[in-house]
Amino acid sequence: VNTSINKIVSRLRARLEDRYKWHVLQDSYLYVDETVGDVFVMGDDGNRHLRTRYFWGIRSSITKLVYFIYDKGSRSRKVITDFLMEFIGTIQTDGATMYKIFETNPDLKITRLSCLIHIRRYFHKALKFEDETGIARWFLDRIKLIYKFEKQYKKDKLSPERILANRKTDILPILGDILQKLNAYASNATQECGSMLMKAIHYAQAEWQGLVRYTTDGRYRPDNNYAEAIMRDLATGRKNFLFCGSDESAKNLAFAYSLTQSCKLCGINPYDYWENLLTHAYNPNRTTDSFMPHLWHKAH
Repeated sequence: VNTSINKIVSRLRARLEDRYKWHVLQDSYLYVDETVGDVFVMGDDGNRHLRTRYFWGIRSSITKLVYFIYDKGSRSRKVITDFLMEFIGTIQTDGATMYKIFETNPDLKITRLSCLIHIRRYFHKALKFEDETGIARWFLDRIKLIYKFEKQYKKDKLSPERILANRKTDILPILGDILQKLNAYASNATQECGSMLMKAIHYAQAEWQGLVRYTTDGRYRPDNNYAEAIMRDLATGRKNFLFCGSDESAKNLAFAYSLTQSCKLCGINPYDYWENLLTHAYNPNRTTDSFMPHLWHKAH
């Protein structure tokens, strides 16, 4: 059964994947993350071994397309730079080192935004080593205030233009206060600052320029939660299927999850979509675009 399913998905990938990738890259704002999964791979000894490998996840902001990438399980910078080679726009990521090239290489024509949630997590970890009146709590309270404003913008259904204007008066002063404290504690470390707190401070400083950039466009979000959210189904699935039998199976899994997750975000019942796709994928009267999840409703 698994072999038959793999053959079916492999054929669908050959039919759809290049065009699907093209649609993802037409969006000007992408959220990017990565996660792990277990895959059987062929070792140098000629035997198959179960190894932990990486899957990348990309979510587009406007079309709500999801694209999972599996490239021999690699987490190297080359995987994401190759994928984004023809992309012009903005990506939002965590502070992992492979994303730093987008800060330093203008030839890539990509703007990188940081993730406030990741910054907050570091301070939350530091909170365990101090009381409620400590330094970490001060930073967490300021971050909480930022999200209070962001939540109100969403509740009020403000336009991107209005959000941009409000952030200048609401958010930028808070960020200014945070930066002042970061620099003060980083340059004048005291006994108050334990190792976990200093780690949080240094991480926030390293991510600062990418964080402030989110205030330059009302469409941008303060965090990368959209990318993390698409990884949850993949993580849940691992508890059921446990592993992939080969690199090829992992590629097929990534593409199947790409389509399924996109259906959910586009308000499509995945069962209805897959039934239609499996029935009509090779119908000469159907175009490849008619199977793109964000265009699927218009096709029938």
